[in-house]
Amino acid sequence: MTHLADPQERKQAFLDTSLELFNKKGYERTTINDITNTMGVSKGAFYHYFSSKEDVIEQISDNYAERMLRVTSQLADRSDLTAVEKINLFFKIIQDHKRSSSQRHSQIKQIFQNEQNLKLERKILNKLRRKMALSLEKIIQQGVEHKEFRQMNPREMTEFLQFSIQGLNTSCENLYHEAIAKEQPDLEAFQYYEAIAKEQSGLEAFQARLVEKLDFYEESLARIFQVPLGTIQLKDAYLNRYLNRYLER
Repeated sequence: MTHLADPQERKQAFLDTSLELFNKKGYERTTINDITNTMGVSKGAFYHYFSSKEDVIEQISDNYAERMLRVTSQLADRSDLTAVEKINLFFKIIQDHKRSSSQRHSQIKQIFQNEQNLKLERKILNKLRRKMALSLEKIIQQGVEHKEFRQMNPREMTEFLQFSIQGLNTSCENLYHEAIAKEQPDLEAFQYYEAIAKEQSGLEAFQARLVEKLDFYEESLARIFQVPLGTIQLKDAYLNRYLNRYLER
C-alpha cells in the first residue's frame, strides 16, 4: 500500500478498498484479512480505524449520506425560505445527490442484495432516517407555526412522509427496472399502460407511467398538508433523475 501520511486519506483508502471487495466477493464472504492483505497492512492498522467489518460498511454509508445530511440541515435552518419552498428543495436535494453519487449509491446498495444482510441494511437505514428526520421535522414545524400547513403533529407527519417517500422510491425503482428490462407489466394492474407501450417507445411509456405516479404523490401530499394543488413539487426532481438515468444507462 502506498504510504499515506494523512490519517483521513489512509482511512478513506480502507473504505474504498473494502467497498470494492464487498462488491467483488460479497460482504459476508469478505474478511478483515482480505481487506488488510489487499492493502498490504497489518490488522492493527485496520483496528486503528474500525472496530469491525460492520463498522466499515456503516462508515461507508455515513460518508455517502454526510453531504446530503449537511445540506438538508442547512436548508432547515434558513430564514429566507417558506416551509413549502424548503419541502420542495428537500426533494430536489435528495434526488440530485442520488444522481450525482449514483455509482457510489449502486455499490452500497449491491452489498445488501443478500438476505443475510437485511438486518444490517435496516440498521443503517434507520440511522439515516433518524438523522434526516431532525431537519424534516423542523421544516414541518415551521409550516405549522406559520400556518402554511394545517395543524398536525410534526413528529408523526415526518415519519409518515419519510415512509411515503420510501414507498415512492421503491415504486420508481421498480418502474425503472421494468422499463430497461422491457418486461411486460402485470395485465391486471397495468392494462392501460400495456396499450400505451404498443404505440410509444420504451422511454415514452416509462415517462408516462412515472409522470402519473408523481402527479398522484404531489396531489396526495398537497391534500395532506392542506395546501393548494401544485404547491408540493417533487415531480421535476424525480423526472430529472430517472429520465437521465434511463438515457445514460
